[in-house]
Amino acid sequence: MPATRTFELSKLLASAGWEVTVVACRFNHYTFEYDTLGDADESVTEVQRDGVRWVFIKSSRYSKNGLSRFRNMLGYAWVASRWARGQSGPDIVVGTTVHPFAAEAARRLARRFNAQYYYEITDLWPESLVDLGHIERGSILYRLMRRLERYSLEDAVGVIGIMPNVPQYARDFHSLQVSRFCYVPNGVHLMDVDEAGPSSRRSPIRGQLAYAGGFAPAHGLSAILDAADHLNQVCAGEFEIVLYGDGPDRKNLEAEVLKRHLPNVRFAGLVPKADLRTRLADAEICLCTGQALPIHRYGISFNKLFDYFAAERPIVYAVDSGNDPVASADAGLSVPAGDGAAIASATREIHEMAAVDRQRLGTNGLNFVRSQHAFPVLAERLDKFLRDGLGSTHS
Repeated sequence: MPATRTFELSKLLASAGWEVTVVACRFNHYTFEYDTLGDADESVTEVQRDGVRWVFIKSSRYSKNGLSRFRNMLGYAWVASRWARGQSGPDIVVGTTVHPFAAEAARRLARRFNAQYYYEITDLWPESLVDLGHIERGSILYRLMRRLERYSLEDAVGVIGIMPNVPQYARDFHSLQVSRFCYVPNGVHLMDVDEAGPSSRRSPIRGQLAYAGGFAPAHGLSAILDAADHLNQVCAGEFEIVLYGDGPDRKNLEAEVLKRHLPNVRFAGLVPKADLRTRLADAEICLCTGQALPIHRYGISFNKLFDYFAAERPIVYAVDSGNDPVASADAGLSVPAGDGAAIASATREIHEMAAVDRQRLGTNGLNFVRSQHAFPVLAERLDKFLRDGLGSTHS
């Protein structure tokens, strides 16, 4: 089932008494294939799972950013809107980005049904696209996205965000005050960790460093290669960096490893989510990097970071962001984004700690993610936020 965060939160909301319908695109952004669900030719497919009604919209294919992806976004919004018009009116409609056309379809449907509209922001488009160089500020597409974003901010009875500083973003770019905001970041499953208990704690492989996530420029993996180069020069053979994942930048990164003769870097490919935590537990230290982007001042919520916390491993955090979960958790060391030498130095500092001190950092991270990012905690927060909104309307 795709969209892990949405599914987990929806499942928990359903168990709390909500009737939840999720309208999602059937074309999977991560595999670039259609999810296998019933009749492949159907434009709309419905699936029930764990109390949640999923409605999958079949939109057009794409393989990279550009006109084909734009067509996919518009096609999804159009078919989803047409399908929803035949449904009974909900009390609440949540318009979720990443792309603003999905949120705009939800906003219009909320108005049609006279329902409460909530705007859920999982990525700050169009500003993040500008920072990444995908579109130009002032272009037609930029102005369109900015306008749709403003409509949603103005019409929403509440805003939900995976970044903590969304209200500041609304003030900076739209001069709008967000009166009701709920911070619901990405989360993790801890059931397997809690069931296993401390006695199952794995001993790490001395000197193994791990990165798990996407391979794209935004994730700042070039800094990891710089760190590998520094480590190779200073203490050759002492560290191995294992990279789990895939993405459009993988071939470039592999070529760079060969060009720079980095024997201490290994590409391990994609790992099923169920196996990832075990792989991360093999590492002595986990690496969280990100490209230095102005948009990060409003905060980040990287899935890989919470997987690291759950694996109970110390972290080197190299992201310039408005929030620093690693510092908040006292679960590792933070260094400037893009600074390979600083990453290498922080890695060696943690490596040279006593084992009990490294374990303390890992345990701090696990305790932090249990109290702040476990899905039941996040779902309870969201449940209260939505119920309070309905209560204020009905009072």
